Amino acid sequence: MDGDTCQGPVAKAILALSIVAAAGLALGSLGVRGVRLGAAGVLFAGIFFGQSGMHIDDRILEFVRDFGLLLFVYTVGSSGRPRVLFFT
Repeated sequence: MDGDTCQGPVAKAILALSIVAAAGLALGSLGVRGVRLGAAGVLFAGIFFGQSGMHIDDRILEFVRDFGLLLFVYTVGSSGRPRVLFFT
């Protein structure tokens, strides 16, 4: 290992997505006159970084998009499911 902590397109994509998420959460926590963006701050940070020229490989982006959809469907399903299905 030559000292680089971020090697390859997957590691760079994870780093980029982490930076966008952290910046978006920071933006969403700021309030102006009692109004906060909340989770929408991540959306606006993603739009900003995307327009600034940040690019992620298309294959990695497809995986992240599908994985995000999977997590969203799981979260919605687990929050609205009847408790009888899983005996909890």
